[in-house]
Amino acid sequence: KFHHLADELLMNAIYDAPVDPLTKLSRYNHLTRSVNVELDPSEYARLRYGYDGTLLALSIDDPFGALKREIILKYLKACLEGQFGKINEREGKGGGGMGLYQIMTSADLFVTNIKPGHKTEIIVILNVHDRSPPKGHCFHYFIER
Repeated sequence: KFHHLADELLMNAIYDAPVDPLTKLSRYNHLTRSVNVELDPSEYARLRYGYDGTLLALSIDDPFGALKREIILKYLKACLEGQFGKINEREGKGGGGMGLYQIMTSADLFVTNIKPGHKTEIIVILNVHDRSPPKGHCFHYFIER
């Protein structure tokens, strides 16, 4: 689970987060995930983790601050309705369209902290001793105004 979540978070930070500063349009999310992209060091995401013996926390942040609540809800709704990947097909995006859904349904807690235009941070928390599926998907979205 940890490996899968880290992979999904990194793919989102590399392919979906980078936006053009003038147009605010995504630069790489139209590419398939097998195409390598080279980010400038100022665009690098930072992945961190912590573990206390019960809870494993993953955090990733990027310097773009472009993830909107509406985007998260749009993808979650599509996946919950069985429309996996349909948004990406319609919009010509390269990913499978299920990353946020997979992150949300794998984690016990999903938190986003957004400073528009400056930083997106996603934190996921897993209870490593509880082998049952997450009991209720808990999602928090914080935005700095």
